[in-house]
Amino acid sequence: MGGCLQTNRVYAARYRHLTSRVTPTPAQTAVAGAILRQLYAVVTQQRAWDPTIAAPGTTSWKAISATTAA
Repeated sequence: MGGCLQTNRVYAARYRHLTSRVTPTPAQTAVAGAILRQLYAVVTQQRAWDPTIAAPGTTSWKAISATTAA
């Protein structure tokens, strides 16, 4: 987890925002969820990394994928 927070600005910003509100453990869990969402999109859609999918609250990434793929 630490490596991705040091190298990825989107995940680092999300982690900083969350740790201002909660303890590090739930913040790490939320960032891990974002990483898993992105990984799922990459594997199933064969897409490059997209900060929109990694963004918090993204539930309609399939719709995002369909519009950007067209």
